[in-house]
Amino acid sequence: MPTLLEDKDAIRALTADYCFYVDNVQFDKWLGLWIDDAVFQVDDKVMRGRAELEKFTREIRLVDGKSPVRHCVMNQVIEVRGDRAASKCYLLTVMKRKDGSMITVTAGVYSDTLVRTAAGWRFAERRLRGDLRWSKSK
Repeated sequence: MPTLLEDKDAIRALTADYCFYVDNVQFDKWLGLWIDDAVFQVDDKVMRGRAELEKFTREIRLVDGKSPVRHCVMNQVIEVRGDRAASKCYLLTVMKRKDGSMITVTAGVYSDTLVRTAAGWRFAERRLRGDLRWSKSK
C-alpha cells in the first residue's frame, strides 16, 4: 500500500498530466485520466461520462492544430481518505493572441474528487469555478 506522501505525489502528477495532455492536444491520454462515469463541470456546464468528455475535446479551439492556451495550476491542497481523495487548486490559463501578446484568460479554482483505480488515481469529479475571466470589453 502506498504511503500518504506517495498518494499525494501521484495526485499532483495526475493534475499536472491533465494540464500537459490538454495543452498538447493529447486527448486520448487526457480521457484516460477519468473514470468512465466521471463528472466534469466548467462553471454552469456539466458533462457526464466518457461520451460527453470526448465531445468536449472535439469542441476545444485549436490554432493550426495546437492549443493557444496553457493551463497553470498551483497551491494544491489534497486530502486522502483511503481509496478516495479530495483536492483543490488554483487555475490560471494564459493565451497567446494573434499579435503575439499574452493574456490571462481565466483564474479559478478546481475542486476534485479522485478515486484510486487499478491504473492509479483518476478523476471522478472535477469542477471548475472560474472566478475571473478575460473579456474583450474594456
